[in-house]
Amino acid sequence: VRAVKNYTDDHEVKNMIKQCHQDFAFQKIIAPDEEDILRAAFLRQELNVDGQSCESALAFRDKARMKEILSQENVLVPPLKKKKKLTDLSDFAETHGYPLILKPCRATGCRGIYVLDHEKDVRAAVQVVQNAPRSFYQVEAFIRGEMYHVDGLVIQGKLACSWPSLYFHPPINMIQGKCASSYMLAADNPLTFRLNHYAEKILGIMPTPQNTAFHLEFFISPTDREPVFCEIASRVGGKGVNQSWKSSFGLD
Repeated sequence: VRAVKNYTDDHEVKNMIKQCHQDFAFQKIIAPDEEDILRAAFLRQELNVDGQSCESALAFRDKARMKEILSQENVLVPPLKKKKKLTDLSDFAETHGYPLILKPCRATGCRGIYVLDHEKDVRAAVQVVQNAPRSFYQVEAFIRGEMYHVDGLVIQGKLACSWPSLYFHPPINMIQGKCASSYMLAADNPLTFRLNHYAEKILGIMPTPQNTAFHLEFFISPTDREPVFCEIASRVGGKGVNQSWKSSFGLD
């Protein structure tokens, strides 16, 4: 175990890891948190260590990038626009109407997300967002419908296991100080097979690592019942996902 003064300081952490590699020539770098996924990938590339590549890490971390990849393969995604400067969102609002969702492209845990119901919300959000350092944001249309997630493992390039869940309280509740929760679908639920197949399709399009956990989120509209992609992460889901897998399947 080696300690650093500031774990969020990329320069300090990278120097420490490079020194460890000189001392031990380790062969794996494990990212214990979503915030570590990109820097772990860059370190693997620099040190010639096997594992998730930079291209893959970026695709699974950047919400605009993943939607770009999937939309090119005709996967339904919300209409969106990626912006560095949010001086004006009125053109997007005129086209798609309110509410809109404004979110950082690489944030986690619903941090920095704004639900914009009116033009005054846009002005207030822009004031806050413009002071955020070096962040790209995306604004996207609000999708009405139930939100689901599928979690599982890819091992040696194949989908080894997956299971869908329905959000009883959606994650966006957390920005209002409320809880997020979900429950697994039953094995005989007609959606279970369909949503597992949807996850396999998404993983087949994405630059998925040979070995990874994944956490996929999407909406199902009450009108057309087609999944609309939200986001996917190359890590174990939060909000009790691992505990529920241990309880339900005996799989950690």
